[in-house]
Amino acid sequence: MAEVLLGIDIGTSNTKAVIAHADGAVLATAQREHATSYPRPGFVEHDPEEIWWNDFTALTAELLEQADGPIAGVSVSGIGACTLPADADGNPVRDAILYGVDTRAGEEIDELLDRYGESEILERTLSAVSHGSVGPKLLWLQHHEPDVWERTKQLLMPNSFIIERLTDEYTLDSISASFCIPMFDPRTRTWIDEWAEEVAPGLALPRVVEPWEEAGRISERGAELTGLPANIPICAGTIDAFVESASVGVKEPGDVMLTYGTTMGIAGLVDEPVSSGTLNSKPGVFPGTHILIGPTATSGAVTDWLRAVSDGKPFDSVRSIIETLSEASVPIERVVAVGGGTRGALWTQIVSDVTGLSQELSEVTIGACYGDCLFAARAAGLIDNDTDWATHAEQVEPVAEHAELYDTLYRIYGELYPATLSQSHELAKLQTEQGMVPDG
Repeated sequence: MAEVLLGIDIGTSNTKAVIAHADGAVLATAQREHATSYPRPGFVEHDPEEIWWNDFTALTAELLEQADGPIAGVSVSGIGACTLPADADGNPVRDAILYGVDTRAGEEIDELLDRYGESEILERTLSAVSHGSVGPKLLWLQHHEPDVWERTKQLLMPNSFIIERLTDEYTLDSISASFCIPMFDPRTRTWIDEWAEEVAPGLALPRVVEPWEEAGRISERGAELTGLPANIPICAGTIDAFVESASVGVKEPGDVMLTYGTTMGIAGLVDEPVSSGTLNSKPGVFPGTHILIGPTATSGAVTDWLRAVSDGKPFDSVRSIIETLSEASVPIERVVAVGGGTRGALWTQIVSDVTGLSQELSEVTIGACYGDCLFAARAAGLIDNDTDWATHAEQVEPVAEHAELYDTLYRIYGELYPATLSQSHELAKLQTEQGMVPDG
């Protein structure tokens, strides 16, 4: 019997899972919906036991019944970077604070900028501190929930929470760690000890592992809880968008991935880390690579984004960031489109017309959980670290006759945007204060 890989991705509103063979052949998929909590305006949270753990165990049980061979490896990805405070045994001490959609730590961002300086943070971490950074949220816990902070001994994320429950290993992958700004140096893949102690005093930081490497082996207790075989490897995994880039073969310098989802994401591969005031540089999902990510537009569901087309989303979210990649000397030789928004032709066609770039659409569109199977196969030693399973179904080409119109609109937008920037920030602040956050 062929060995089977299990991949599970914990998302904002659902968790997806897949089992596959080491050649990428899919055996079965499964999915569970779950609720996201918005306890206050700007606060976005998950219950890690109810959502992360229960989804993992339920989907594992469902897919084990459909496996045609023994499970040889497991990988988990998830939304990120999240902030889950846990005790010394990995048990949550409060609900998880989600990624950049949670905007509670604005004052703490300013505190870090005042303490260390914007340029120094960028130089040491290759990223700007933002609502997507973990450091400000750890400070927020100290300022607003000191009793929680007193009990906090570990920092977990969806993948590392599941890993610890299965293996008793306290780890974090290098990509997720790079979002722990300003505490991590992505060049050396090590914690910045003096800043980490100042930002998170007394917190034991996890062992850092590359996303495709084995983080541990499933313990007897982990096997009893899930039905998985004991002693099989589970790899470190990472944040979902990065795992998905591996699943669609974004692996060479010059490859760019556009993610059409709850947020619009852009990632370009390079072979050396780059320090940029606009782009954040993260470790890659293939050995010897780094990923530059542009700021993403949190524009809610696809339908919300399409309603926002007239407000310039294809310009500020895509074309301007593509231009920033070019200005940073990042080659753009191939663009791969992924995510739910690629299912209809309209969105991808608009982006190709606005940017003038062709886009490849993948044949297998399961999502990050398929990349998790790829990682699990790596950790199990069934494939090489540079293997990918990508197959491409179609190409979206820009329509030449639309180019002149979009060029004119982009010029007008470029003049209008800076003139209305302060008003845009006011509206965004009001949206956060009134709790008008996306449904995710």
